[in-house]
Amino acid sequence: MKINKVKDEQDAAIKELKDEINVKAKAGQDTTSLVQKLDAMVEASEDQKAIDYFKSLEDRNPDALALWQRFRDLSVQKYRETYKRLNIEFDEYAGESTVSPESIKAVAEELAEKKISEDSEGAVIVDFEKHGAKKLGKAILLRKDGTPLYLTRDIAEIRRRHEEHHFDKMIYVVASAQDLHLAQFFKVSFVDP
Repeated sequence: MKINKVKDEQDAAIKELKDEINVKAKAGQDTTSLVQKLDAMVEASEDQKAIDYFKSLEDRNPDALALWQRFRDLSVQKYRETYKRLNIEFDEYAGESTVSPESIKAVAEELAEKKISEDSEGAVIVDFEKHGAKKLGKAILLRKDGTPLYLTRDIAEIRRRHEEHHFDKMIYVVASAQDLHLAQFFKVSFVDP
């Protein structure tokens, strides 16, 4: 209910600003700053829509899950085709998107028990500076609405992989744009209790 009210308020504010831009444009007035403000409002509204949709996935909304499953199945099918051309096969295609809510909860509880995470204005974060890793800053584990972020999901997934496969070594091949995320991920995933 609260999400719909916020969305309605955002939509009303955007409409009001569009109307103001139209009136000023017809009067020959400069609307540059208003258009910039409108762009920012629309972007924020789109960001909120994405957050809301992700929350619907976390809340196990059947329609959202069905759509996610369809896209996931199509993606895995394409991965298989691509890897087949390279003569590569994998036993499983799994990632952070397949992590269960129970796994997320277990990770959040364990990090809180070990005093690795903390509450921050309703969200749950890891303040790496407090743990001696100043360059890693702070990372959000759970948003105020309880939805986990990529970091939390990655931690849960690596734990699942380790429990299931008992690997000695795991190799990540990723772009350098992921450097901070991976540094935070490895620091939290392998913290000594």
